[in-house]
Amino acid sequence: MLLKLDQVHLLTMRMKILVALVCADFALMTAAQFSCDPLTQYQRSGQCCQMCSPGTHMLSQSPCFEPRCSECGESEYQDKYNTDSKCQQQPYCDANRNFQVSTQDNKKKKISCMCLLGFHCSGEICSICVPHTTCKPGEGAVAIGNHTHDTVCQKCPEGSFSFNDSWESVCIKHTECGSGYELWQKGTAISDNVCERMTRMYIGLLIGFLFLVSLIVAACLYTGTSFDIAGENGHLAINNRHIYTPVDDPENEQPLFVTQISKEECGTRTPEENVDEGSLEEGSDSGVYTQKGNFLKQETGKQEILSLQEESQTSTVVGEGPQDSFNQMG
Repeated sequence: MLLKLDQVHLLTMRMKILVALVCADFALMTAAQFSCDPLTQYQRSGQCCQMCSPGTHMLSQSPCFEPRCSECGESEYQDKYNTDSKCQQQPYCDANRNFQVSTQDNKKKKISCMCLLGFHCSGEICSICVPHTTCKPGEGAVAIGNHTHDTVCQKCPEGSFSFNDSWESVCIKHTECGSGYELWQKGTAISDNVCERMTRMYIGLLIGFLFLVSLIVAACLYTGTSFDIAGENGHLAINNRHIYTPVDDPENEQPLFVTQISKEECGTRTPEENVDEGSLEEGSDSGVYTQKGNFLKQETGKQEILSLQEESQTSTVVGEGPQDSFNQMG
């Protein structure tokens, strides 16, 4: 009797285990049957419901399979499928902090504030943009700056140059003079080589030499002409106070222009014409010439004219000038 009871109890236990296994298997099958897509669906009341697409947000009391979605507003975005009641706000790019003002209206993607060209972020948290380092002439950029990094400059190596003041300038290799050209001026760290055509260079030197010779010849000609003119003027120059009348006896020469006599002589002496004195012969070797080379001839009877001045003790007898005493000939 006891044996039968033990067998019944054992049989009951086996039945319970079998039922438990069947229930567990059924539960697993049910769970697998109601599994939802985690990217585009969500579970509600044992059902897989559809989410709103990127760029939109879900309105309240939305149906499970056909949700009510609304597009994001200005400066808003939603970058994934969602059940959110509102979109997220785009970041503000402040132009006063050297950020680029975004002109695109992207409702499906978050906009990153970028620094203006020539600026980079001041740190890991890009709160403000600062200018790139400027490479001076003779320096080149090893690494050109971007949104996150500054420009790195170094001195141009031998055989290269840079003449710009820029954050993006690089060192340029010196120009090599090709065939038919010759190095006229060697380049430096801030200037390039200067090449010239060989024929052009020689022509330039020849022109310069000929110009120098022309200047020297012109100077010599000018100096010689000046000496000739000075000598001719020296022979023609005549001092008016030393012109004498041409007579046969040099000891009796008398000046034409100025003769001083006393007051008493003026009182007793009267001007008289010398009609006996002959006129000068033309072409005489002792004749007098003007500055223009014309022969001077004295008129007969007008050798001297005396004038009396009562106020002075002595009087001056002034002869007729060359325009009255002589006739120009030639």
